[in-house]
Amino acid sequence: MSGKIAHLKEKVSDKFDTSADTGSVDEAREHQARAVGPSSVAYELGGCRSGEDWIKHLCITSMPSKIEPGIIDLINTHPNTAVEPVIHFNPADSQQMVQKIDRSIQKLKVKLRQQQKQEDPDIGLTKQQIAEHQFIRDELKTGSQKLWDVGVYIRIRGKSRDVVTNEARSITDELNKNDISIRTIDYQSDDALTSTSPIAKDMLGGASGKMLGDAVGAMFPFSASTLYEPDGVLIGYHAVTDEPFAFDRWNREGGYNALTIGDLGSGKSFGTMMMLLRRLAMDPDTILVMIDPVNGLDKLAHETGAKRLPLGGENAVNPMEIQPTPIHVVEEEGLNPFNHWASTTLGWFETFFSQAGGSDGGLTRDEWTVLQKGIRKTAYRMEINEDPKTHSNPSPAPLDLRETLGMIADDAEGFFARTPDGEYNFSSDDRASNVRDSEKWEDAAADLHMAMDSFEGGNFANLGRRSNIDLSGKSTLIDVQQGGSDREKALRLQAPFNVIYQRAKASDKRMVIAIDEIHRLFETPNSLEWLEKIVRHSRHFDISLHMITQQAQDFFIHPKAETLANLTSHKFIHKEPGIHFDEYGEKLGLTENECAFARKMNKGTPKRGYSHCLADIDDHGTYPVKIKPLAEELLKLGKDPSDNGGGDNA
Repeated sequence: MSGKIAHLKEKVSDKFDTSADTGSVDEAREHQARAVGPSSVAYELGGCRSGEDWIKHLCITSMPSKIEPGIIDLINTHPNTAVEPVIHFNPADSQQMVQKIDRSIQKLKVKLRQQQKQEDPDIGLTKQQIAEHQFIRDELKTGSQKLWDVGVYIRIRGKSRDVVTNEARSITDELNKNDISIRTIDYQSDDALTSTSPIAKDMLGGASGKMLGDAVGAMFPFSASTLYEPDGVLIGYHAVTDEPFAFDRWNREGGYNALTIGDLGSGKSFGTMMMLLRRLAMDPDTILVMIDPVNGLDKLAHETGAKRLPLGGENAVNPMEIQPTPIHVVEEEGLNPFNHWASTTLGWFETFFSQAGGSDGGLTRDEWTVLQKGIRKTAYRMEINEDPKTHSNPSPAPLDLRETLGMIADDAEGFFARTPDGEYNFSSDDRASNVRDSEKWEDAAADLHMAMDSFEGGNFANLGRRSNIDLSGKSTLIDVQQGGSDREKALRLQAPFNVIYQRAKASDKRMVIAIDEIHRLFETPNSLEWLEKIVRHSRHFDISLHMITQQAQDFFIHPKAETLANLTSHKFIHKEPGIHFDEYGEKLGLTENECAFARKMNKGTPKRGYSHCLADIDDHGTYPVKIKPLAEELLKLGKDPSDNGGGDNA
């Protein structure tokens, strides 16, 4: 067969001529066949050559009894070849199959009786086979399932025989691992070429055998459509159709927050950095702030020229900062910025006192009451109150609050008895109901005052005074890589997050806040509640919080964490072996097929040149995506372009 040249455009009319079926020449079909056929094909043993491309075909010959959904999706694209799976299915004679199954059941029953007489240890296996046969027979007899003649073929196209042969071997190994048998089509290359063409005529006669409808459905991709928004960022290509996939994070009605999940080395950090790099490159109205406790976003910070702000030393970050809220937002959304500030500030200090302030088990009732009142009184002392116009005044800081607590400890009754005409402008409702309450409040204030000693020359000195950091640049990296317990690190993470949120309110730019290892903020219910309040209001101020973590379970350790996942309008899930439909998948809004894809998707490797990602976009759907960076992006983000790899170490 080697060296035989066939002019396909002459053969193709014979292959696709429907005159035998319809009694007349179908000119439209013949025209289409000629249009898609190559000018010539050279057939050789084990393949063929069309133009400069070598082509090899594979055929799936048997499948496991239970097919993992989306199995074909994982082999459709490889870096050096075009891999094109094609599935043909045509109705088969179900009645004939029922009769065949009945005969098989009778043979199995005879075998079972013989095994029972001989006390064969394989009796259980034979019983299982009988039950499976009976189930399939009943499904066919009742019409619950239909039988199909199926042909599953894979066309591999590349620039050399060796490349195509190696790719065929790789795909064969990949499918064999999933109990799928496959063979090369060595002597019917012309029929294989036709069967894998857009004409969709199976010349190999359903070579993969007969299958039930469920099995056929499991082979088809769960998504064949793509999303392309004109103002969006190209993040990759549809994993099945290779169509471009682009989305605009600012084009979501339900908010702009994002969640990225992926196992170690899955490509989640690299994919996130690539997405954000492209957003900044095309969007002058978006600024980026990164909170990075593990150095995972360092390459992006370097490439975007981010201003680095190590948290500590001279870089002061005030967890009590408040900035003006645009009046139109207050009026349109019915917000109360002062109450929101007071609530989130209280949440931060609740976390502080339960983690680093020495109060075992959290605040007592009296401590909570004094702290809640003290925060508001401290704001009043700074001439900040419910009127949004006052929020441009200098913000109170923890040392100011500590001073307030000292005043309460000295004389609670006298401090709370002052009227709105007095120095602090607060209501008489705050007065202690009796001397006993006053004494309890004084004791509580004294304890809180002492616990805040670390804000004055101690571990939290940089959190005790007014902020002096500048977040006005195009890109900023806040480095919180410091020692201490996990809870202390979580506390340090909250402080800059609150400052960023307050600055974003007053900015006319849109802001993406990327937080790596977001689960570090989930250390206590207090910190989760604090974070939820901020996330819920982010949409009003054009904030997109992009949360990054390794495991889906991080968002299901507490109901508040689950709420955060639900408040994201787009999710990007890289390979995550822990995602199962009945555990985390359903809660994330994924189907069983999508969960199966997430567990089995490919990580980025030097050979493959891309990594898989499952993109779930509100109001549109869920899409399998290949994240395939440009060589320039690989270089910018710290990868070796010669490796052509898409994965990462995080």
